Amino acid sequence: MTEALVSLRAALEERDRLLGFAYKLDDLKSEGSLSAADYETGRADYAGRIAAATTRIQTLKSALTKELEASEREGEMCRLKLEGAEAHHRAGQLSDAEYRGEERRWNAQQRDADRRCADLQIALAAESAAELGEIGVEAPAEHLPVTPARVKKARQTESRMTSAAASPTPPRN
Repeated sequence: MTEALVSLRAALEERDRLLGFAYKLDDLKSEGSLSAADYETGRADYAGRIAAATTRIQTLKSALTKELEASEREGEMCRLKLEGAEAHHRAGQLSDAEYRGEERRWNAQQRDADRRCADLQIALAAESAAELGEIGVEAPAEHLPVTPARVKKARQTESRMTSAAASPTPPRN
């Protein structure tokens, strides 16, 4: 998931929240529990904040459009690589095992690209955070993929904790 998707969700949630406040303001005015001056002041404030959130959403969607285009190109590249592997296999340049490995590799990458494209298309069409479903929801740390950088950081932290536990702390005077 990209940072832009997380940011889009946050911007849509903010706009949804502000729209809810603006509707509540309308209700309070209709009930007569809000003066015309307070209503106009509040409405102008919310209108400006809603416009700013909408501008942010449009900017993020523009960036996501570029990500969608890149993901579509990546999917097409995977299809072409797979076709190339098939041609090399038919020509005898790849063994059955080599071809199956290439096939698994390019099919997996194509599935990932297709999944990203689907998520990005949903995000680009969304007018509220609810329409995103689970897209743009950050996974808790325990569900994040294991990467070499995370492994290195975990080892460094573990090493510091082990060395701190092994060396007694001198008493303070």
